[in-house]
Amino acid sequence: MAVKEGNLEAPTRHPLDWKRPGFYDEASLFHELERVYDHCHGCRRCVSLCNA
Repeated sequence: MAVKEGNLEAPTRHPLDWKRPGFYDEASLFHELERVYDHCHGCRRCVSLCNA
């Protein structure tokens, strides 16, 4: 089986449970953002695509 490079296929769309009260919890949001940004900071594969 050949190894496939990432990000060459359409993204998987996951539904957002925006009607759940916890969806709007600010502390939960910041916890998730820190988790994601910590991973992104270590990866940096997209740094050439981002102006931020």
